[in-house]
Amino acid sequence: MPYWEINPDIDYEKEKNEIISSFAIEFTKTEQKEINAFGKEQPKFQVNGKNEQYLSFFRIIWCEKTPVRDFKKNWFENGKITIDFCIREDTILKAEQLIKLLNSVLTINSEGNVVSENIVAANKHIKVSINGESIPVSAIELRPDFDGYMYYIELDKEIKNLDEIQSITIECK
Repeated sequence: MPYWEINPDIDYEKEKNEIISSFAIEFTKTEQKEINAFGKEQPKFQVNGKNEQYLSFFRIIWCEKTPVRDFKKNWFENGKITIDFCIREDTILKAEQLIKLLNSVLTINSEGNVVSENIVAANKHIKVSINGESIPVSAIELRPDFDGYMYYIELDKEIKNLDEIQSITIECK
């Protein structure tokens, strides 16, 4: 199954003593390569950001369309690029304002229902660009997890080859 994933080197040990309401992360492809989970070589990305240390298990993925769940709008089913991360239990109090913002723009609620009226707000607060091209958010879903809040942000873009990506910028405010 065609698949790629970017697991950035984020310093999760950085201080987490500020109350945050936003984050920004920029990925820039380097000349270096790294070995992915399947043992294949892929491009490596340098990461710069603001408040990224609050977002655990951060990754950007693309997977070919594969029906896995019954939900009409699901990140793994649509063959689009997905950004996912967790705001863990130990940082929830510091990230409470960010959580409120993200929860206010969910396009898939906890029951799995589509809340289409939130898509405009989601695109107002979450800005993503790939190679300098603005990419709209097509869905944002929250799945409560035993360790915190797991967010999935689906982009209205399909890029099958990771080598095509030079840079990715994500800003949420």
